[in-house]
Amino acid sequence: MKIVMVAPYFYPKVGGLESYLYHTSLHLVKKHHCEVIVITSNHLSSTDEVLTIDGVKVYRLKPWFKLSNTPISLSWFISIFRIFQSEKPDVVNVHTPVPYMADVATLVAKVMRLPVIVTYHAGSLKKNNLVSDSITFIYSAIFEKIMLYLSDTIIVLNEYVAKVTFSSYKNKVSIIPPGITLIDKNFPTKKSVNSTLLFVGNLDKTHSWKGLPVLLQALGIILKSKNDVVLHIVGGGDNLDFYKSMANELQIDKNVVFFGSQKNEKLGSFYERSGILVLPSLTDAESLGLVILEAMAYGLPIVASKIGGIPYTMSSENGILVEPGDPVLLASAILQVISDGDYYEIISRRNIFRAKSYNWEIHTEELVKKYNLCSS
Repeated sequence: MKIVMVAPYFYPKVGGLESYLYHTSLHLVKKHHCEVIVITSNHLSSTDEVLTIDGVKVYRLKPWFKLSNTPISLSWFISIFRIFQSEKPDVVNVHTPVPYMADVATLVAKVMRLPVIVTYHAGSLKKNNLVSDSITFIYSAIFEKIMLYLSDTIIVLNEYVAKVTFSSYKNKVSIIPPGITLIDKNFPTKKSVNSTLLFVGNLDKTHSWKGLPVLLQALGIILKSKNDVVLHIVGGGDNLDFYKSMANELQIDKNVVFFGSQKNEKLGSFYERSGILVLPSLTDAESLGLVILEAMAYGLPIVASKIGGIPYTMSSENGILVEPGDPVLLASAILQVISDGDYYEIISRRNIFRAKSYNWEIHTEELVKKYNLCSS
């Protein structure tokens, strides 16, 4: 079977969608003997490129410009049409909600009478920004609805997106939980108390909803009573200097380490040497939180916002959920976890056990079933 995946970004760019797509493609190729072609924007150079990454053929199309985090080119309809003509896929799987590329590919596929599966990676497009939220409201009301209407199947990664985001598409929606995106790892049986906090996320301005400023404020509160706590921040973006400046202003810079963007294969070392994963997201855009699953596999307790799909990914058995946007509550929850060794180890064991239920083999087997159903 030949599958074309279409997404705005792809490996080596770091992010939840990019990591998901990379590992899904690898498993489809190596375990299910599918032929996978990825069409994506070229964030690495200003040319069109065709290359092969770990057995996956990748078309990188240069964008004319970017609107917020969305790459755009008015020539992509023709480019994607020609690729579909050349590759002759059995099914097209577009990945969104980053607008435009998935919408264009869906239109092209339908013109060519190819089956289309939409995989949706967010709970909401709202980012608490008036300008961008106004644009996305118009997009969702018109263009996204067209794409979803034209699709044969919609795949979501957890129950929250199915229930909340796509309640009106329930006859099309299938829930297929993802795998753990870190591979070839001998996971521990438990983890002992460790006061190193870990934040993994995109540091672009468009991802300010990830809530890092709230975590930095919370660290300032924590250090007043426990001065050995350190925060490791993994991720890069155009707002990095702002976060570094904020750490300096809060006088916590000696306890904050910025590691920049890291390749997927290096993330495991950060989970290994950290003690708690903190995900202080501020909006329903957080549909799942793949970093939660990765951290669980390494035995890390989780402190996260009670928002979006996060409560569907974890519960009080896996750590502590707090109301978003409150650094005092966040600080209190973190201190609670690292102050009780027995509680910490219980949570650690539970999380390792829970993470084992997220399996790439199961995920890709279900995907192949959907592909076969749509292409038959």
